[in-house]
Amino acid sequence: MKAVIKTLFSDSPLFALWETYRRKQQEAAFARLLKEIPPGEFIPTTNIQLAGLQKKRRRLSPSPRVAAFGHSAWEEYGFWPAFRRISDFHFHPAEFGNGRWGAELRKTSCDSFLGRIRELDKIKPVEIVFMYCDSVFIDPDMLRELSQMGIWTVLMGLDDKHKFAARREFGMILGQSTVAYLVDIYWTTWKNSLPLFEKTGARPVYLAEGADPAFHRPLGLQRDIDVLFLGQKYGNRARLISRLRSRGFKVVTAGNGWPEGFADFDKSLELVNRAKVVLGIGDVGYLSSVQHLKGRDFEIPMCGAVYLTTYNPELADWFEIGREILCYDSPQDCEEILRGLLNNPDKQRELRNAAVARSLKDHTWEHRIAKLFGLMRTE
Repeated sequence: MKAVIKTLFSDSPLFALWETYRRKQQEAAFARLLKEIPPGEFIPTTNIQLAGLQKKRRRLSPSPRVAAFGHSAWEEYGFWPAFRRISDFHFHPAEFGNGRWGAELRKTSCDSFLGRIRELDKIKPVEIVFMYCDSVFIDPDMLRELSQMGIWTVLMGLDDKHKFAARREFGMILGQSTVAYLVDIYWTTWKNSLPLFEKTGARPVYLAEGADPAFHRPLGLQRDIDVLFLGQKYGNRARLISRLRSRGFKVVTAGNGWPEGFADFDKSLELVNRAKVVLGIGDVGYLSSVQHLKGRDFEIPMCGAVYLTTYNPELADWFEIGREILCYDSPQDCEEILRGLLNNPDKQRELRNAAVARSLKDHTWEHRIAKLFGLMRTE
């Protein structure tokens, strides 16, 4: 019943008005951010820049003790398991009951996490605290206390183009810029944000998402789906899918708002392995003209699938576009590429083989985590 209600609401005039309001709000905020980004290339954080901190922080052991603070949804399908394989890993949820967010509940949650760290410290010192959550969950006083304890702190921010700036919400001042300067390393997938974060006093590292070949993997299933799109229905996504279907493409969708409803992680893996082409849409939030690196940019190639997504110049930092993944820059371009692909099984096979080979070589979560550990180790 909930899925039906969500689908009906996503097709209503009221939802269209809400989308328009949110888009204008986010576009205005992002336009202000862009004015603050200086021209030219920017050098990301390196272990040389962290040299001063290395003397103040706990020395990393070969398999460092890591306490993680965050959520356990998609993260349990590759991300946290990768940490468990290469570190002494302990997870603590950053959750509030019934979504009743506020400063008091945030402090209670963070105090609980600090208590867990103190208990772990009695057995073996915690060397790294890793956080993946929005600033709504992070009490700045917790970050200050962790710094005084000499523990390395890392905060990962994904889709932070529309969450960078300070904002008032739930009775608190939020925004990644309000907490990034309090951690030792801020992991961002937004390349051009590096000077913005450095202006706040943060130490940003530009590092993409990854995928875990233990979960995201080829299953050898029959490719009986022409085009697949996974994700929530809203904005540009609904318009593009509707356009493709009106032009004769057989597109299977799965996600909140679509008639097919949400597909869990196991079902999503099956669908990706049945698809001839998996379609990506790289917009962030309601910013229809702004792209961001996505987790699926790495999960889908790791499955050995043909991946066609919105053109984003940052993708070229991680893949060879045209040989490992494909990109489109307009709905018309998307249609043309799809027609050519669906009529060329040999090209599909070449792309699948190249995608999985590159992913296994360079884009596992273990590669990303090892990179972070390397930044924190002394020479």
